[in-house]
Amino acid sequence: MTGAGDVVEAFTKATGIKSVVEKFFGDDCGCGDRKDQLNDMLPFGVSAVNCLEEDDYTYLKSFFARPRTRVNSSQQNRLVDIYNHVYGANMLPPAGCATCSQKGFIKAINKLHKYFDAAQTLINTTDEEE
Repeated sequence: MTGAGDVVEAFTKATGIKSVVEKFFGDDCGCGDRKDQLNDMLPFGVSAVNCLEEDDYTYLKSFFARPRTRVNSSQQNRLVDIYNHVYGANMLPPAGCATCSQKGFIKAINKLHKYFDAAQTLINTTDEEE
């Protein structure tokens, strides 16, 4: 199990709710998407192992300051390096066809963005207290 979505799925299977929903709405009832969203929002055992370095924080602050529809390979490499440092991971930058390789990258960057937002809130709170 990777997160809360897996727990909900196991519960709905065990109680028979999943089979009832599938009878009424079919196999593609949206449960899989909701499970993935819950797993992303409430994952198990996934926590940062390292703090952001100051230059990484500055880079992310600039990167996340504006909405993006594209990320070039240099940005992808830098984001993956920061992600790997913060989470102690060995993720590789996306390669090949965008639709095949981007999903994991986008999830990782969204996770990094949440971590950055939390770090920024902590920094702002600390600055206000001083």
